[in-house]
Amino acid sequence: MEPMTWADHRVSIHEAGHVAVAIYFGLRVQSATMGCVVIPSRPYRAPDDDNSIENLIVNAAGDAATTALLGWTGGGIGDDENSRRQLRDLGAGFFLRRRLMRQARWAALARVWSLKAEIFAVAAALRERRVMSQRQIDAVLREGAEDKAL
Repeated sequence: MEPMTWADHRVSIHEAGHVAVAIYFGLRVQSATMGCVVIPSRPYRAPDDDNSIENLIVNAAGDAATTALLGWTGGGIGDDENSRRQLRDLGAGFFLRRRLMRQARWAALARVWSLKAEIFAVAAALRERRVMSQRQIDAVLREGAEDKAL
């Protein structure tokens, strides 16, 4: 196995943040790679409905994870653009978009902090495997829960 680079560590924490927060909300993760996580969102109809807010928090969770757990920020540009596009498509104006994205960021930071053990476990497995399915992610999380119980 190759030595871990800073970039791999940062990217794995970022993607694991999305994974852990999505699972917290009961969403299924189709796949996770070192650079992309596929998470089908629940349908949403308004910028501030529960499913939309949940999606904004999951989008913010990657950068929130690198900020809270590594002290590094700036990797969520694509995630932020996805959130802005989602809100624009739902008719949200600039100030509403800004408020909702700020609230989602704070909620993501809080959730990431509470899920840090899960994020580190998924990140380590992701660095090793490079690609993971929901079943593999579930196995890693189950193993971590069993270790905590001991």
